[in-house]
Amino acid sequence: MKNLKLILALFNKREKQQLVFVLLALLVMGFVELVGIGSIGPFISVVSNPKVIHTNPYLDKIYAWGNFSSDPQFIIVLGAAVIAVLVLSNICLAGAHFLIYYYSAKRRHSLSMRLFEKYLRQPYIFYLNTSTADLSKRILGNVGDFISGVLMNVLHCIAGSIISLCIIILLILLNPALALIVSTVLGISYIIIFSFIKNVLSKKGIENNIQNTLKFKYVNESFGGIKDIKILGKEKVFLDFFAGPSKKTASNDVYRDSINDMPKYLLETIAIGGIVGVIIVMIHFGAVIDDFLPVLTVYVFGAYRLLPLLQRVFRSFTAIKYTFPVVRELYEDFEKLPAGTPLTPVDVPKMDFQRHICLKNIVFRYPTGNRDIIKDQSITIGSNTSIALVGATGCGKTTLVDIILGLLDPQSGSMFIDDTEITHANKRNWQKNLGYVPQSIYLTDDTIRNNIAFGIERKKIDDEAIIKAAGLANIHDFIVTELEKGYDTVIGERGIRLSGGQRQRIGIARAVYHDPSVLILDEATSALDSLTENAIIDAIKTMTRKKTIIMIAHRITTVKNCDMIYLMDKGVIMDQGNYEELYQKNESFRKMADGA
Repeated sequence: MKNLKLILALFNKREKQQLVFVLLALLVMGFVELVGIGSIGPFISVVSNPKVIHTNPYLDKIYAWGNFSSDPQFIIVLGAAVIAVLVLSNICLAGAHFLIYYYSAKRRHSLSMRLFEKYLRQPYIFYLNTSTADLSKRILGNVGDFISGVLMNVLHCIAGSIISLCIIILLILLNPALALIVSTVLGISYIIIFSFIKNVLSKKGIENNIQNTLKFKYVNESFGGIKDIKILGKEKVFLDFFAGPSKKTASNDVYRDSINDMPKYLLETIAIGGIVGVIIVMIHFGAVIDDFLPVLTVYVFGAYRLLPLLQRVFRSFTAIKYTFPVVRELYEDFEKLPAGTPLTPVDVPKMDFQRHICLKNIVFRYPTGNRDIIKDQSITIGSNTSIALVGATGCGKTTLVDIILGLLDPQSGSMFIDDTEITHANKRNWQKNLGYVPQSIYLTDDTIRNNIAFGIERKKIDDEAIIKAAGLANIHDFIVTELEKGYDTVIGERGIRLSGGQRQRIGIARAVYHDPSVLILDEATSALDSLTENAIIDAIKTMTRKKTIIMIAHRITTVKNCDMIYLMDKGVIMDQGNYEELYQKNESFRKMADGA
């Protein structure tokens, strides 16, 4: 019952209502199957002894109502009716299975979408502590495993159980003693086998889920670091990493499939052998075969239908037990992950920004950390000025910028844009002002045009803005003269067909494509050669007094022309001033500048 609650918890109200409809359809299917199998007995009885037509009150009434002229004519019509009922029964079976497949396919889509949305709604800090390979595995792997391994098997199990129960009821009505003996033997056999293997299946399922996570991890890491792997000749090492969990999942699947078929041969022997045994006993005691032939025919046909159903129910139980660990994992994400921030429309209005960005008494600590990364710091950045954050690695520069970007929320303190405090409600409006260039540019396996206009439909892309942005990033000439397809050139996954400097310049073009009022560059020129860096710095200079520019840099020459430079150390702004002021008064800055 607890496991059923976990499964139902993954569905919303509408999906549960649809599930009820599917279950009602399965009940109707079971009733039709009961009628179909039950109709065979009277037909065989009439064929073997036509006198039954007139001795049976029900058949006699039908004979009179139909105004039949002869017994053979009645038998022919009765046979046609039996065939029609069996056809209807099979149509109902096919329809019920279509409903199962249709409902399951829809849930595969809806669960994947809801889980993907749940992850996208999580704050940026969530991704700093979570493996993206694991998230991909849950969306692309766990949801599929849940649908095929749990949901479909639960529905097949219910369908099989309903039909099996209907068949058993029919057999009991025909011969209670024999039916109870057969059903009891079959039922106890399945229960005994399942009780022995359920704990092992559960352990194998948990192990399989862990190994699948590792498989996703190693594949993701291998392709993500393929350049380093090739240079270092580590292909075999990563292949061996993958081989371990791959071999274990294969072994676990073999174990599961072998167990699935375990009862089949034993129970077929018991059921068919039992029927043959009954025939032998009845003949031995002098029973006339014509007397028990109708009942025997129904039993044989019932067994023909029942055994595959019981086998499927058993396979469904084993599959559910084996796959159920993914249900718990999905439940954890759906029920225990915070709801996150609602996805905002793309066309939210831009927040008005005229005077300054003001950070007041900012304190920030990462959830897994034991020290403050930013320690009660305040800073005011004037509109259309250029500032730089410098300092040793780990001093808090990028964290402070991530707070300005709205990616991280401080434990205490506030950020104001002019007189408006930034909150979750208006954060997206503020971010519409921002253009951001990180040290490592993420590029998709798409055209240069679509990478610059990142996340915009092709028909909505402003080609003039694309060319302007590329010119500012000093990459337009390269695109139109060196690339045969120009802006329609596909650059490969993560821009693998471009140099590091070219990738960086596309990232800069992306940042300025929307003509942001604030441009933030986090070590944005570190991957560029000195000539290209100088060209980028010159381009940035042309934006001075037109945009607010925030830069992070190790090379002091990069920020030499900034209006204000903040020197940080261990989460504290130790000093500030323009380049000349800091060079004269601060020894640490002077060493950094001379070292550059």
